[in-house]
Amino acid sequence: MAAPEVRSTLERNECVRRYTASMPNDAFARLVDRVAGNARSGAPWAEELLYHWVDTERSDTKRTVLLQEMVRSSFLGCPFECLTRLAAVPETNVSSLSAELLVMAGPAGEQALIRALPRIRGYQLSLAIGALRDGSVPLDADLLSEYIRHPNRFVRHTTLGLLGRRGDSTCTPHLLEALARPDRSTWESALLALGVVGDARAVDAILNRLRTHAARKSGLETPFVELELNFLGQHAHERPDAFATAREIVVSTWAKRNEEETYWITRFLPQVAPHAREPLQPPTTEAVATLKAQMIEHQRRGARIVA
Repeated sequence: MAAPEVRSTLERNECVRRYTASMPNDAFARLVDRVAGNARSGAPWAEELLYHWVDTERSDTKRTVLLQEMVRSSFLGCPFECLTRLAAVPETNVSSLSAELLVMAGPAGEQALIRALPRIRGYQLSLAIGALRDGSVPLDADLLSEYIRHPNRFVRHTTLGLLGRRGDSTCTPHLLEALARPDRSTWESALLALGVVGDARAVDAILNRLRTHAARKSGLETPFVELELNFLGQHAHERPDAFATAREIVVSTWAKRNEEETYWITRFLPQVAPHAREPLQPPTTEAVATLKAQMIEHQRRGARIVA
């Protein structure tokens, strides 16, 4: 056996010898760092040892140390069966890091996580769905639709955020269903997602929302008039009739708009402001692109979770 191979074997044996289930957390963290260093140097046994430990360790603190190192060093060879099991563990760090590793592993890992979603419960389910935001596999909106209806509002919120980030216009019917729900965090998330990926099928529902919200005096925490006008402005070429109705609504309720709203309207959608020139013209292509970029930024920041 060549000298480097001898040293590598001796190092492996020493790391295995040092590990015990009862060792202090700080000592374990140092040992993980040592093994990870060997893995980064190309030792073939080192990554496998980390995967073995994360599969057999029962301490959430130690599993977190292992998973953090695997994420940090992009060690992506851990068996998917192990990671999907850990993604369902009721400990936030363990579940979220495991889901992140599955998505980092590429399409196969992402599909494994999607298949595992029915076995994940509660807040851990929202973490797993949230991890999919950074994936690349085409989303099946029909498959995810059950999570839009989930009893946990965090799961609904996260699913709608995922569709807004990675969905397309085929998501519109599911987003419209969520828009009709009574709880604000769900319909606001749906409104944001529609503003990014929704198509003109949502115009009438958004116009009805605008009628309701514009009739009320605006507050700093209710920017819905802006969001709804943004969507209607994006689709003004397809539905000029709805855009004209939106202008009538804005003009008739102008006194109820706060300073932020009047500034936004006059700068980004001046066609619907009072005293706008006739005939009513839809936004230019450049203006529509600006509206879409604004909605993407709103969607990135997300809806507020409220009871």
